Amino acid sequence: NSAVETQLRLSAFKTFLDLAGNRLTGKDFSEAFDAACFPLTLFSSSFDPGWAFGVSASVIQGLLGMLVEGGADNVNQCFLEASRFGSTELVRVLLQVI
Repeated sequence: NSAVETQLRLSAFKTFLDLAGNRLTGKDFSEAFDAACFPLTLFSSSFDPGWAFGVSASVIQGLLGMLVEGGADNVNQCFLEASRFGSTELVRVLLQVI
């Protein structure tokens, strides 16, 4: 089941963040946020319309939310870029994270 597999991967990522603890800086989280958000900004308009309401959106929100909790400070930048590129589905997901 892909939903269970995705949940396990997110859980593993959360465990990694917990283990890394204070060895990761806000800059690390910001760079990870960029790495996750940039391709979504460019390609989310080619995804099926309405993807921001399904399991994919929950996974993206979970990942981006963990990065924001860790100290990513570039959420607004991603939001502006997603708006500029017309990635309305990603904007919808980012609004849930902010």
